[in-house]
Amino acid sequence: MYFILYPTGVRKTKMMNNENKNAESNIQIRHPLEPLSLAEIELAVEVLKKQSNKITPTTRFVSVTLREAPKEKILIPSNEIISREADVILFDNGTNSCYEARILLENSGHLISLEHIPNVQPTMTVDEQVECEQAVLRSIQFQELIREHYGIDDVNRVMVDIWSSGYYGEEEERTRRLARPLCFVRSDPTDNGYTHPIEGLRPVVDLNLSKIINQK
Repeated sequence: MYFILYPTGVRKTKMMNNENKNAESNIQIRHPLEPLSLAEIELAVEVLKKQSNKITPTTRFVSVTLREAPKEKILIPSNEIISREADVILFDNGTNSCYEARILLENSGHLISLEHIPNVQPTMTVDEQVECEQAVLRSIQFQELIREHYGIDDVNRVMVDIWSSGYYGEEEERTRRLARPLCFVRSDPTDNGYTHPIEGLRPVVDLNLSKIINQK
């Protein structure tokens, strides 16, 4: 039995080199269709903030997803390392504008393309669900209607479930971000929110303005 004694610092350097090689190996064998990691999502967001002028106080990140590599690169074995890219959908409530971005996730990241997609509305986000409910519940007109027609005095018992208004060719549907939420009322705070729907009442909410524009 024998021992090898390394000079001070040499062993640590060798161990760090081995760790770096292992990390590089893990990156190389990562499947190209594996979902984006948290670090990759954060990088995509940072790239858009630094390399574009479309991130404003009214801009929302609707989605950040993996841009899949061409099928032939995945199915045909090779030693090529497939670059990771992200597709990002942005929506600006201030200008009612949708954008699609493509981002390379190598090194410090690079914005490949950023395109305005006119006359479309991306999916509604979780925070818009919260804002839609708040807009309905704070409406004096809504509070008066549920008190007069449904006998509901406590607006805190009302639950508002966001639904898109769709697009049927109307001008307001083209130029606004509209929701027609369903409303329910709980008998108490622990009640199932979907048990008692409020029939015949569909508020129309402009999500860009966070307010009711109509009651139907």
